[in-house]
Amino acid sequence: MGHIIALVDKGLVSSFKSFEKKYSSLEGGSNDYQISTPRLQGLFLELKDIIHPLNGEFAMADNMVDTGKYLDAEYVFGKDVVWMELAYSDVQNVIGEVAAIARKHKVALYDIDGKRVFLSNGLIVNKKTDGVRDWGVALAVAFVMLLTLLVNL
Repeated sequence: MGHIIALVDKGLVSSFKSFEKKYSSLEGGSNDYQISTPRLQGLFLELKDIIHPLNGEFAMADNMVDTGKYLDAEYVFGKDVVWMELAYSDVQNVIGEVAAIARKHKVALYDIDGKRVFLSNGLIVNKKTDGVRDWGVALAVAFVMLLTLLVNL
């Protein structure tokens, strides 16, 4: 079993507990992306070119699987959710990109194993603190640190 990510089109939440409550009510189990909401369909159609499906209409050819050339995932679709199961070794390399694509499509990303939710408005809800961090603040801090480093060179 790999690392599971849920892409959810269920509206915004204010805490991790409220997100888990919504998440627990989600249903799905199809290989057909077209049963999902239009936002999730758009997200999947963009994401499938980055993290290639192992199942469904856009599944990779057998000779492409396990070559190490492509990122791949199992996808399962529901009306309000797309589940992705990725190799643990791939998650850290793609979680930021997947979160950015989810945000573009106004969809939340629930990193189940990482115990965090990337909301569609750019906020991160963390289970440990059940608090919210603003991506804008984190990016601003990183930018200031980079500028300081460049000025001191």
